[in-house]
Amino acid sequence: MTLIITILSLLLQAAGPDTGSRPSPPPEGPSTQVQEKPVIPSQKQPTLRALNPDRPPLLREGTLISRAVGSIEFDEGPGCWVFRNDLSDNLSSQGFRRTFYLMPSRSLEEFVVFANNEPSTSRFEIYGSVTVYEGANFLLPTLITPLVEAVSAPDPISDAKDAPPDAISERAPSNTLNNRSSEIADQLEMRLQDRIGFMPMSLDVPSEQGTDSTPGLIPDGTRLQNRAGTILRDQRTGAWRFLFDTQGSGRSDPSIEILPCLLLQEIQDRAMSNDLPTRIHASGVVTSFQRRNYLLLSIWRPGLSTRNLVR
Repeated sequence: MTLIITILSLLLQAAGPDTGSRPSPPPEGPSTQVQEKPVIPSQKQPTLRALNPDRPPLLREGTLISRAVGSIEFDEGPGCWVFRNDLSDNLSSQGFRRTFYLMPSRSLEEFVVFANNEPSTSRFEIYGSVTVYEGANFLLPTLITPLVEAVSAPDPISDAKDAPPDAISERAPSNTLNNRSSEIADQLEMRLQDRIGFMPMSLDVPSEQGTDSTPGLIPDGTRLQNRAGTILRDQRTGAWRFLFDTQGSGRSDPSIEILPCLLLQEIQDRAMSNDLPTRIHASGVVTSFQRRNYLLLSIWRPGLSTRNLVR
């Protein structure tokens, strides 16, 4: 009896820990499925980062710039004049500095002459209209005014009080402009003649008198109305030019370079997809800069053509 109890106790001690600590193995077979814990998404939303936080958003084409103060410098990279506006004191409204590429115009030509004569002036006030081309803002200036700090002159009344009685003259002060009145009048007349020496007119109407000494130069401010022509790429400069269609008019108008704008980008995409030159009907305003003409498009439409008739 004692021997039987001893054997049972040994068997219980040997089988007890294994049954309590070892889990039963899962059944093996093709129908075995493993359950995975579901992935719980994070409740925190990802933070969106700007592509280029240092670059301000572009202004809409057609925006008018008025009394914008900044600096104008010549950029050797693109080979044009660049206007950068000053930072505003209120960072909530303007916390960045915009860059505008200046397009050729009569006002820009006057600025170039002034900058060559007065290189010390660095701040200007500018007016103009904005265009957009290939992810950049361009500006057609209509007026550029230099900003010069006024120097306070000494008070003549205080100087007269400090001077002795004998030094005070009884004669009235003479007008210093009388000696240069004729010279100032001539300069104003020449500037007015350059500004309003002609009236803007359609290019289809021939001018009675030429105002520009350069033959074939279209007056600044001339408006084109539905002129037919061909879009060509200048292989030397890479610029897009508008070649006037002279059939039936007898006039030999020169080709004119198109200024950067959204309409030029549309025409450029259309011309790049065609092997032949693209014919269009264009309307816009002509500008002049250093005896060259440029065209800012306002509207265009593709030219219709058939086998025997082109219009």
